[in-house]
Amino acid sequence: MLYLGGPWHVVKQTLGYLPGVQAKLEAWSGTKPAANPNAAPSLPELKFQQVKETIVEVKATPFFAAKDNPRETNVAKRVSGSDLGFALAIFGLALLIILHPEFLIGAPLLGIGIYLAHIAGHRFTIHAVPLAALGATYIPLGLLELTRRFSPDKPKAMLGSLPFFEFSKKHQGWFTAWLMAGLLTMPLAYGLIKPNYDHDLLLARGRPPVLREPEVAQLAELRKISKPGDYVLTWWDYGSAVWLYSGRNVLTSPYNQSHDNYIIAKIFNSNSQALAANLARLSVEAFHQDGPPRGGALAVEQIFRSSTQSPNEILEILKHPGYPVPAARATCTSICPRK
Repeated sequence: MLYLGGPWHVVKQTLGYLPGVQAKLEAWSGTKPAANPNAAPSLPELKFQQVKETIVEVKATPFFAAKDNPRETNVAKRVSGSDLGFALAIFGLALLIILHPEFLIGAPLLGIGIYLAHIAGHRFTIHAVPLAALGATYIPLGLLELTRRFSPDKPKAMLGSLPFFEFSKKHQGWFTAWLMAGLLTMPLAYGLIKPNYDHDLLLARGRPPVLREPEVAQLAELRKISKPGDYVLTWWDYGSAVWLYSGRNVLTSPYNQSHDNYIIAKIFNSNSQALAANLARLSVEAFHQDGPPRGGALAVEQIFRSSTQSPNEILEILKHPGYPVPAARATCTSICPRK
């Protein structure tokens, strides 16, 4: 994993959620060369707004519920269901790591699921959920194990030094305590699960699906009238659903949020049918022939890669109905499901 650069890929992806850190790294990388005052003015470039800036689950999240807004999303509620559950989870994890240091291997997940979630959005809380559940439910057995280690009259290990029944006879008091701790774990687990269960029920009331039955029927019909290799242009957050039900390619999706979102937005918001049609055809062919699936550049990078024309000039040219679009090697269909 180290040789293939796996950890660095994770670090690079993480930095995408930390623009402040990115800016500091650029500042530390040294001063940039001064611009040549005699050089010709460069053409304007497209400026992209990061998709992450428009998604609610990547905004900074408080650790605990605020008194003036108790229903606001917070790290504690997302990880353990409640502030109390979160506090128990942290205590149990600390106890677990003290007694079994090998669980330090989960520290990176805690860093992502708690601290990174706090500064970069609650979508990261899922990384801490399994460890938090393990830590909270370990408290009864953990306290018993801690007592055993400091007790003068103690077995070598809790049920580990002797067979089960032999241990219950030789260390009856410790065996009874072990049973009680195990039984206490059950109501503790229920108390931790209940707030999550209630929260999910509240969210489920009136929550519509991504696509309703008529919309799925339309995509099934689209599958019938199209062929494999065709493209459907839709906004990125519908990309996966459209791909699933229509069986056709998409430019952007939740898995592939890229600057090609600009092309989709331009097609759907343009008042020029010629521009929308030409840009759709051009983007699909560029993406299909030389795009990321083949190790190439994004469609938007290929279309606006010009040293003589500005992006606005290129868009004006694409408004002409007679613009020579590439041959129809991949078909594209533009749709936009209703939200």
